[in-house]
Amino acid sequence: MPVFRQIFEALVGEPLPDWTVAARAMQVVRVAAGAPLFLADAVRPHVFCVRQGVIKLQYDTIDGKPWIKGFVDEGRFFASVTALEPGGRTSFAALAIVASVVEQIELAALETLAAEHPIWQRALTQGFRLYGRRKEERERDLLTRTATERYQRFLAESPRIEARITQKDLASYIGVTPVALSRIKRRLRG
Repeated sequence: MPVFRQIFEALVGEPLPDWTVAARAMQVVRVAAGAPLFLADAVRPHVFCVRQGVIKLQYDTIDGKPWIKGFVDEGRFFASVTALEPGGRTSFAALAIVASVVEQIELAALETLAAEHPIWQRALTQGFRLYGRRKEERERDLLTRTATERYQRFLAESPRIEARITQKDLASYIGVTPVALSRIKRRLRG
């Protein structure tokens, strides 16, 4: 069963009708380790679900350094909300950390299903609420928690990801240098 279906049916707690319509609109994309699923400023009005692998979502700063906004592993979904707007473009890049398999479906196909079936509308609403809640939690973490607290929260929420990403990427996500992250880890080990 496609990950997309598992995620969205779990959001509403029941099977979604006309799944064959969604399945026809879905594409499975294989992304080599280090390769982009998409870059910033791309036309990608899709919702993406990770079937296998880890995708990092990153902005490039003015000085050209990457700033990691998040990681997405198996069984999770994401989208560039700016790219979902008519004529919109992605505001960040999505890169495979390890060889990955991603399901993608155009928002237009989902909106067509939502117009026909209230349960699909509920699935989309729940999905965007979950995505918004994750974004709000990330913002709160960056503004109100220490680097140590952000690291501990990452470990608690994403234990499967740490071993699969570089220290440099994790430090960028936490908002510290790799050296500072090493100090945090040492301090926590006692």
